[in-house]
Amino acid sequence: MRTVVLILAAVVLAAASGCGVTRRAEVGGEVIIAYWDIEAEPGGEPRYDTKCVVSVDGAPAGESAAADRYERKEMSLRLPAGERLIVVEGWALRGGRWERRTQANGYPQDHRLEKKVDLGAGDTQRINFVVPGSGGTIRIPF
Repeated sequence: MRTVVLILAAVVLAAASGCGVTRRAEVGGEVIIAYWDIEAEPGGEPRYDTKCVVSVDGAPAGESAAADRYERKEMSLRLPAGERLIVVEGWALRGGRWERRTQANGYPQDHRLEKKVDLGAGDTQRINFVVPGSGGTIRIPF
């Protein structure tokens, strides 16, 4: 009888320590993501709506609202503490459908940014994905 009680006590302690029990997520931080194009020459490039689609550690995490490609689109994600891989991909509304902004789809470069962030409790980190226009010299104001 004493052996059975000890075994049950060990099982209860193991469960309480997290084995087979979902534990509350660690307190983490926030990542603020901004995405926009810089116009190289006013009226020199076509206007269309764009958005960014974000994944974290290989899993879909959200997308920004759609707006004109030269308007800043911003979104924020609350994530658990620790190192995370953030992938931001640009999408465009062309011909009535959304497509990835890649060289394969006719864009000058792939609109994809990968960034590792290490979030601590209460941290806020920013990712600015700025796409330069074609032609001329672009000076980013930050």
